[in-house]
Amino acid sequence: AASSSSSSSRSNNNAPTTTTGDRQQHSYYETIDGVRYKREILELCRNAMKEGNHRISKTFAETELWPKIADGDIITDTERKTLVFAIEHFHFTPPAKTLLTEKIKTWENNRHHHNK
Repeated sequence: AASSSSSSSRSNNNAPTTTTGDRQQHSYYETIDGVRYKREILELCRNAMKEGNHRISKTFAETELWPKIADGDIITDTERKTLVFAIEHFHFTPPAKTLLTEKIKTWENNRHHHNK
């Protein structure tokens, strides 16, 4: 009887409800409960939670997070869904939540004006 269960039990410790996509461990997207989100944004939020006393500040939201979402003045549906998911599942300070909610509303209003 060989004992091969030493260190092979730590395959995916991150989050049991997430999958990383087709092949790669670190793909562009992260799927959570069947919905595809932008991995980079989620990881920014996770790191900010670790470093920011388990909260995401307005400064971080404005200088780090929003520029990743609105890169090139284009917000994809996946980026928008990711932001909404992040606001619902990570602890943002009230000013950070207000800032991001207002930025999304402003962006959506501008987009509707351009599409007429």
